[in-house]
Amino acid sequence: MTFGTPSVYPDFTTIQPQYTNYGNLSHTHIFSPNLLNEMAFGATRAWGEAPLAHGEIPLLNVPGIAAYGTGFSDATFIQNNFEWRDMMSYNRGSHNFKFGFRYAKDDAWKGGAKFANVFTRPQFSFNNLFDFALDDPFQESNIGFNPKTGENKGVDFRPFFPSLGIFFNDDWKARPNLTITLGLRWEAFYAPGDYDNFFTGMVFQGGNTFQERIANATSVNKPPLDGTDFNNFAPRIGIAWDPTREGKMSIRAGVGVFYDRFAGQFFHDAQTFAPVFGLATARKDTPPVVPVYGLSKTTQSPWQFPVIPNLRVGLDPKGGLLGVPSELSNADPNMRTQYSINWSLAIQYAIARDYVVETAYIGSVGRKLYQEYDVNRFNGDLLDGRLDRLNTSFGVIGYAQANGNSSYHGATVSVKKRFTQGLDFQAGYTVGKAIDQASSFGRGLNIFDPLRLFLNRGRADFDVRHKIASSIVYEIPRPKFLGAGLGKVFDGWQLGAVTILQSGPPFTVVCNQPFIAARDASGRIVGNNGCDFNADGRSGDPLNAASFGNSKTGLERSDYMFPNRIFQASDFPKPALGQLGNLGRNTFLSPGYANTDFILSKKTKILWFLGKEGANLHFRAEFFNLFNRVNLDRPVGDTNSPDFGRSTRAFGARNVQFGLKLEF
Repeated sequence: MTFGTPSVYPDFTTIQPQYTNYGNLSHTHIFSPNLLNEMAFGATRAWGEAPLAHGEIPLLNVPGIAAYGTGFSDATFIQNNFEWRDMMSYNRGSHNFKFGFRYAKDDAWKGGAKFANVFTRPQFSFNNLFDFALDDPFQESNIGFNPKTGENKGVDFRPFFPSLGIFFNDDWKARPNLTITLGLRWEAFYAPGDYDNFFTGMVFQGGNTFQERIANATSVNKPPLDGTDFNNFAPRIGIAWDPTREGKMSIRAGVGVFYDRFAGQFFHDAQTFAPVFGLATARKDTPPVVPVYGLSKTTQSPWQFPVIPNLRVGLDPKGGLLGVPSELSNADPNMRTQYSINWSLAIQYAIARDYVVETAYIGSVGRKLYQEYDVNRFNGDLLDGRLDRLNTSFGVIGYAQANGNSSYHGATVSVKKRFTQGLDFQAGYTVGKAIDQASSFGRGLNIFDPLRLFLNRGRADFDVRHKIASSIVYEIPRPKFLGAGLGKVFDGWQLGAVTILQSGPPFTVVCNQPFIAARDASGRIVGNNGCDFNADGRSGDPLNAASFGNSKTGLERSDYMFPNRIFQASDFPKPALGQLGNLGRNTFLSPGYANTDFILSKKTKILWFLGKEGANLHFRAEFFNLFNRVNLDRPVGDTNSPDFGRSTRAFGARNVQFGLKLEF
């Protein structure tokens, strides 16, 4: 299988293979009729490769056209994961006890991220098509540099991530119509490490405020965390009660705490940073370190791209590169483990022999959620015409923290018919609302202001307010008047359908253009012809709300499609110089989604030359998006894009496939 996405430019498309091998060894031992032990050991080896085509051409990002060239490439990824788990089950009276443990290690032993060559090719970003025509980029990034040798190359990285979990659970049949479940789980996600001592971490050198600590921080060769968070106790309780004592009604409720490990990518497990390895970025507003555009003089590795000025061998006292700000991705050394509290209440009732109706309320909150975003910035930095940053030794400092929050509240109503008389049917309606500050564990999140996280609080990217889903399976009965011959033709047919109708997810209106200073006759900055409205060196800022507010209703699907658009960039006023706009995150809605998948199948008994029972021939016709409805993706929310306010992508059109399967 492959994991690469084809390029819109065929010459840059490569086959990117991925292979995964699994192994599992298990043992079950029965000590007595009421005591059982289950042990298992498993291992997984994942291997992937991203070849490179036309590496002499760097990756070019230009607003309004698809990215040209290849970014991440010339890399191999190998990961070996190990797991050992054991569970003891013990039944005593009305209690069913279970207790055990799980130890796992995501390990790069004899593998890891072999990404050294990824950082030998620069990437360029242009403000517009005119600058692209003039070979005048605003930013050059992905400049890898060994500060000790001067070599333009990264390092292969081999991190590991161990974890341990211990649990106890009791299913107690308190009464014939009442079951109570009690549980407790303890988790330890140990501090990550690596076999070659390449990890780097941030050390604060004093300061009364967070910004002062960032300004004085140094980057050193150390593990990313100073220790492991062992205070991860997760209790759970649940009940199931039938007040009728007749099996017609069930009331279920539960609440539990659930801890979640950090993903390896959260610690940038594919590479390391200064002082071990330098990753530089040059921008027009960081002179004398400015972009130098050009292609490689060679058509194969080692590449020979133009070298940016002021790049020198050595490190400054804070662990940064000499003369060139180095990008960092470090973590809060005292970071805690993220967790969620989930609860639910559901009532089921059998209204007839084969029908069950259910209504439920579901709630959840997330606390200490993992987030990483640039903290080396301050409002108004660019108002003097230069990007200085808080800590002048570094460029972007992606600082990973456990400081996010989220919440979800939803309700469902459904009806189900179990499979009888050739018919199975179920339908349900869900209404809910999800709120967060960022909708992924995230590296490089677009946090508007590091000191005011509440500005990012809004509807989650995946928030779907209303959803109706239904499914049906029906066995078509054979007409009774048909004889054996025709009966075989009309016998064994079955049809099925799945339909989903839902409102669209939200999207945010921002501007991804950098700060472009407007000056008066004396050269003083008096305005901003671009974006990055708070002038902190990061684009993607919100604008002010339009005259119609921060939402828009009454839209048809055609309003989102070319040549139409749901709004113009001019609808959103730019905020005052050095200020963020008042438009919130995820306030506008995407088009809704409606889809039906249909299946028609037939099972036919046929003669077979082996055995006496014969064989079965299965025919299957599948119609995905049966009605060929155009389901539009999110509209473009970047006011700097020529496609702002319209959807440029759609989900799959109708797809029909047929299949035959022989069982014998």
